[in-house]
Amino acid sequence: MNSLLKRLFLENAYYKLFSLALVLLLQVWVMGDRNAELSVPVSVRLVIPEGMVLTNQPDDQVVATLVGSRTALQRYSEANDISPILVEVQNKEGKSVIALRQNMMELPSGLGVQELSPSFVNIELQPRAEKRVPLRVKLIGSLPDGYIAGTPTVRPQTVEISGPRDVISRTMFVATNSIDITGKKATFTEQAGLIHASPLIRDGLEGTVNVSVPISAVEREQILRTIPVVAVNTTHAAEITPDRISLTVKGPEKLITMLDKGSLLVSIDMAQEDTRGAGLYKKRATVSNLPAGVELIDQYPRDFQVRLLEQPDAPPPNDSPQP
Repeated sequence: MNSLLKRLFLENAYYKLFSLALVLLLQVWVMGDRNAELSVPVSVRLVIPEGMVLTNQPDDQVVATLVGSRTALQRYSEANDISPILVEVQNKEGKSVIALRQNMMELPSGLGVQELSPSFVNIELQPRAEKRVPLRVKLIGSLPDGYIAGTPTVRPQTVEISGPRDVISRTMFVATNSIDITGKKATFTEQAGLIHASPLIRDGLEGTVNVSVPISAVEREQILRTIPVVAVNTTHAAEITPDRISLTVKGPEKLITMLDKGSLLVSIDMAQEDTRGAGLYKKRATVSNLPAGVELIDQYPRDFQVRLLEQPDAPPPNDSPQP
């Protein structure tokens, strides 16, 4: 018996001790490899039912604690191919809480999910609504003195918007990006994007809109009084009653301010009447020398009595006004 035990433990003792140590090391490595954990971020993707809109901003990422062998976990981490968690949302209006289950993750064989944090997603749904609203333009900056901006025009004038029912019902218009009119002296057109009151609103517009801003000089009306009226194209001496006229003119403020009424010629053309000889005629006056950009709005009086006086050795005039 002693001889048997001696051979059993002492014969080839170094080989036996080496084998025992190797078995122990393998067991420690296998047990350690099997019990490893790894925490990884995982995206959460919500599949929203058709005709509904998500109105809140739920967490789009969770932390998953994975368990498995160290080798498998290391391989999975290095591959960087973590599939997102897909959540089918029910067609239910209002607020709800969706539980995230461990089996929602797709993992290689040998790996499992120990925990998801957070383990739920809060969502709020509303029915999708659509309507067409007008576009509005906001002007910023300032024009040079003497200029004014008119009402901008937009092409297209309206846009189709869609989004959560409550948001769409409150939206009465959509604004464009601000248009800067600083230093402008003439009508101009530029492209502009749209600004929505809520990030949940979508529009059917592709690209930008055309915004035209009319710019014009500030206009002013002024009455020029007691301007002399003269008869022209006649060989007769003429008496005009009344011999003064008042003119109402309109134009850019700078031109009206600088206008000298002495430079204007208000005349009555008597060419035809001159051949008929002396007499009393009813005529209208013509205004000349108005600067470009200045418009004649009104004149008073409109009609004048013009008496062509008798030339020497001519028959006496007819005092009745002639047409």
